[in-house]
Amino acid sequence: PHQYMQKEISMDAAEEFRVEMNKSAGEDQPKISMNDCVVRAVGLALRATELANIRFNDDAPSLYDELETVDVAVAVATPTGLVTPIVRNTDEKSVFQVAADIRELAGRARDNKLKPEEF
Repeated sequence: PHQYMQKEISMDAAEEFRVEMNKSAGEDQPKISMNDCVVRAVGLALRATELANIRFNDDAPSLYDELETVDVAVAVATPTGLVTPIVRNTDEKSVFQVAADIRELAGRARDNKLKPEEF
């Protein structure tokens, strides 16, 4: 099952955060995009709302299993179509770590070098 929600929000503070983080970034840290910020925010929101971070399971007494890790898939366009590599433990990583993971996974997705457990 899926759940959908739509809400208009101002992203001004998020954009200010992104700009400031990029200004303070070290030379070895990737520049962060708004997408990196959203993936990190989704990870934090899923950790804070544990009933949103579940897997349905008909055999479980509650019909779902609460997941221990917060993993977020990102869409990557490749020459052979859309691939969705998984950024693991997004709630435990900094936005710079999330950005680095996305860059690395996206590059390997485009090169068709992802392992099956990575998407």
